[in-house]
Amino acid sequence: ASGAVDSTAQAVVIGALAAAGAAAAIAAVRVVRAAGLLRHRAREHARDVRLVGRATADADVVVIDAPQPAAYCVTGRPGAIVFTSAALAALHDRQPAAVLAHERAHLAGHHLTVMVGMRALARVFPRLLLITEGVQQVSRLLEMCADDVAVRDHGARALLSGLIALCG
Repeated sequence: ASGAVDSTAQAVVIGALAAAGAAAAIAAVRVVRAAGLLRHRAREHARDVRLVGRATADADVVVIDAPQPAAYCVTGRPGAIVFTSAALAALHDRQPAAVLAHERAHLAGHHLTVMVGMRALARVFPRLLLITEGVQQVSRLLEMCADDVAVRDHGARALLSGLIALCG
């Protein structure tokens, strides 16, 4: 009787491990698919801004005519840093260089790749507070990292006043 209980317990454990392994494999496939979709969209966006925007003296910078001031970067091959025409009109003196350094720091630090991974996890596990809150907190930390680089090269005043100018 003891042998039958042991073999039943082993079968239950093996079944539970197999189910957990299958669930982990399904989750991994979903995360990889979600990350692939996010990367694809980012590459399309980088391609599209290069098509509709104006090239600048900086090969990685594109200007798009838009009434809202904005500056951001997009991963791609190659990546792109986008300034709207309103952003360029709003920025003065050392501000454009500071904002550009901030965006370049995101690209150089592969911050967008980190965020793609985080967002993919959040899509697959939308009810896990650790993941969903983690997306927001990691995003904030990466912004601070990019700020540090820009401040080191251009000073806090230039970056802060430039970011405030972009807020309108």
